Amino acid sequence: MRRVIVRIVFSMTLVVGFSTAFAQTLSQFPSRQAGSQIPTMGSYHNSKYAYSVEFPRPLLIPQGESDAGDGQRFASKDGSFKMSVWGQFNVLDKTLAKECDERIESDRKDNSLAVTYKALKGTVCAYSGLAGSTIIYQKTVFLDDTFKTVRLEYPKANKEAFDSIVNRIVSSFP
Repeated sequence: MRRVIVRIVFSMTLVVGFSTAFAQTLSQFPSRQAGSQIPTMGSYHNSKYAYSVEFPRPLLIPQGESDAGDGQRFASKDGSFKMSVWGQFNVLDKTLAKECDERIESDRKDNSLAVTYKALKGTVCAYSGLAGSTIIYQKTVFLDDTFKTVRLEYPKANKEAFDSIVNRIVSSFP
């Protein structure tokens, strides 16, 4: 009985700690009441693959460009919101549909992703789903024989708080 109580108290401490850290992250932004704005946006530009994307400052902190110069990772201070962007030349002559299907299959295998949305239209493939309690959204654009991708990961519990930010990021990407 004592072990059960200790486990419950420990679990509640983790939940409260996570909720507090996440609330502090969100408190950096104006409330989403009428007339409020999306947070100040920064911009990352990759000249090797010719793409740019906006990201919310100070929520997402750049983690440094990859050694290969193909992209950048961003993360919130508490690690609950992540964004990755990268480019890759189509050296294997894949179609956009094949690239998208392979990414989805990889996410299913590596992250147990349950896909809830998939769209393939023209030069764009996008999909999203749940990996446990995390939402994963990925958009790939195929231009000039190059795949350009943005990937976002954030807690399902905070979907409503992040919706407008995610939409802004995704709409700024090629």
